[in-house]
Amino acid sequence: MATILGPTAINERNFTVRSTKCKALGLLWDTEAGFVSIPPDKIEKALGRVSNLINSVSTSKTAILETNGSLRHVASCSTPARAFLQALQSTASTFPRFRPQRLSAQALDDFHWFRSVLKYPGYFNQIPVGDLASVAVPTSDVFMDTSGEGLCVLEPTWKENIRQRFAELEAVELSINIREMRSAVLATLHWGPFWAGSSNTKNRVHVTLHIGNTSAVSWTNCRTSRHPDAQMNNRLLSPAGFQYNTSFSATHIPGKVMADAGSRAPRTHNI
Repeated sequence: MATILGPTAINERNFTVRSTKCKALGLLWDTEAGFVSIPPDKIEKALGRVSNLINSVSTSKTAILETNGSLRHVASCSTPARAFLQALQSTASTFPRFRPQRLSAQALDDFHWFRSVLKYPGYFNQIPVGDLASVAVPTSDVFMDTSGEGLCVLEPTWKENIRQRFAELEAVELSINIREMRSAVLATLHWGPFWAGSSNTKNRVHVTLHIGNTSAVSWTNCRTSRHPDAQMNNRLLSPAGFQYNTSFSATHIPGKVMADAGSRAPRTHNI
């Protein structure tokens, strides 16, 4: 450019100094350490807006859209939050434009979830970029399987297992997809404190859940589903990750096809 247009074509005052720490897209980046953080003022602003909506008798569509806008940084840095934000965006799109009204019970649950998450601001400080790119190396592996009678989860690191026998009504009403996902939730709630306490570094623990059902794997990774039982399990799984400073990913057990075949069988209570 300087060769063609001359030395005055480049205004050096418009260029910033090269640095490994910068602010871009509303986030704080540390390229040398490989971390990204959400500014504290954005977390406080989002928490305040969420609390105002929860405590309001009625609210407007504009207030919901403004709150969702404050939560976009949380969803950018947290996989679990994306599904909840999608649900809130759907709520905003169907909300009356000129007539304030009460939020639905499901929307209030979603905002309560965000408020509980935002009370842990340290979770959004120095987030490894590997977690955002889904290339984090697992520090623990958990293996699980489910049958028509019960479930079993193995934790090789601690040499422990969880076994649960289903009640007769659960065995009839719950699909194999939900039963497989319950294994992941139980493992997270039971071993979460141990995983958090075993970390000798400031980096969060990354746990890979080996599940034999593709639907449960997808629900666990994406944290979204139209199945009400799967939504409940996601609401249990996601806050546990924040509380214990642990990230989770799910992978399908190679060669495990029987659970998938069972999930596709005609079933009254299976969605």
